[in-house]
Amino acid sequence: MTLDVSPQSSNLVKIENPSPPRDFVQHAAHYLRFIPVKGNRVFPVFIDTRNYLTCPDKDKRWKLNRVSRVSFDKPTGIAIYGFFFDRPECDNPTFRLESIVADS
Repeated sequence: MTLDVSPQSSNLVKIENPSPPRDFVQHAAHYLRFIPVKGNRVFPVFIDTRNYLTCPDKDKRWKLNRVSRVSFDKPTGIAIYGFFFDRPECDNPTFRLESIVADS
């Protein structure tokens, strides 16, 4: 899976890929680490119409079904979020990520 992060999302947070995406029978999961650029807290919000998967040879979008915070380190503000989608129709989809981020 290729990750395409919107430039607006990277002003207050650094996004890392701690593990490869997971492909399950009926859905796909992608885990991302969010690290605050300044301070120790960020508050990302994910809207399903702005966060989706695409395939190179298809016009269809697989919208975000659910986001879960999997891990959170309170002193540093580093959080890992799991993103869950219906399984796309290709082997190497692109994850278009656009989070709305606020800091504390």
